[in-house]
Amino acid sequence: MVGHIEAAPATPWAQRVLASALIAVAIALSFILSACSPATVSVTEVPSAFDSASAGWYHTCGVLQDGSAVCWGLNSHGQSVPPEDTFTSISSGRHHTCGLNAANSAVCWGDNEHGQSSPPEGRFKSVVVGLFHSCGVTYEGAVQCWGANGLGQSEPPEGVFQSIAAAWNNACGITDEGALTCWGSERFLNSAQPKGRYREVSLGAQHGCVLTEEGMATCWGVWGTNPPMLSTTKFASISGGSPDCGLLEDQTVRCWGFEPSYGYRDEPPVATPVRGRSELPPIMAELDNGTFVWQEFQGDFLEGTFRSVSVGVTHVCGVRENGSVICKGQNDYGQVDVPSVP
Repeated sequence: MVGHIEAAPATPWAQRVLASALIAVAIALSFILSACSPATVSVTEVPSAFDSASAGWYHTCGVLQDGSAVCWGLNSHGQSVPPEDTFTSISSGRHHTCGLNAANSAVCWGDNEHGQSSPPEGRFKSVVVGLFHSCGVTYEGAVQCWGANGLGQSEPPEGVFQSIAAAWNNACGITDEGALTCWGSERFLNSAQPKGRYREVSLGAQHGCVLTEEGMATCWGVWGTNPPMLSTTKFASISGGSPDCGLLEDQTVRCWGFEPSYGYRDEPPVATPVRGRSELPPIMAELDNGTFVWQEFQGDFLEGTFRSVSVGVTHVCGVRENGSVICKGQNDYGQVDVPSVP
């Protein structure tokens, strides 16, 4: 008789670690495939009456000046088919999208496998989406999250928040006292988060950026143990993704990071890093003398002035003062093809 040994059930901690590892592998593979394939960079600008635009993974959504929502790009889960409603803001994720309507209620559509498109009732000031979860700031300042919670991404801390951001399996918020607080995957939480008083936070691929009260940007990430680097450029707002971009006080856009497969920019005009880019945050470069610099690029990425800028995983979109939208980046699913609307 062959002996039979039953394995002990995995602990919740072990399940979280395994889930985080599997998701990290899947995300890494998606980036590798994108990097190995030839980049097809598209740029589209359409004169339209947009108030805002949000770039997701492979789709984009925007709010028109009449309050209606319009989306374009990948529609595998209905993420590009917004309901008929009047919206004040919108946030695009991977396979789902959420927005705030005129009644300040959260409205979501698209993939709902984890409940990420089933928001709770109540009045919200803002709403953001991650990979499989969503979060919102209520009118009382509390944060509520819904959707996947395998890594604690839908378990926000108590407190009063003025703004929040979500991406992948993480979320961060700025408290009413200006402190940065994050929750979600341990890999992200274990990175060196900056300390200080901030007014805005934005998250990208396992990294984040914050704006100080004076408008200077600090970014951190999990690709290295390097401390955050503080910029000397003042921003009006910031958007994290691949790459990271910020809207300067003069309404021009500045982006930093390095993603040649997405066609965001040429080689950075600084010393060549001596270590592999996969070992460093995309905002960092290690010089020959061992010091680190914070890379900034202007170039011809998004020319002109803008009201807002939004960074996705494969593309970036900006809204001009006249309401026109320009998108640039990969266009595999039409995420850069801004539609012509009245």
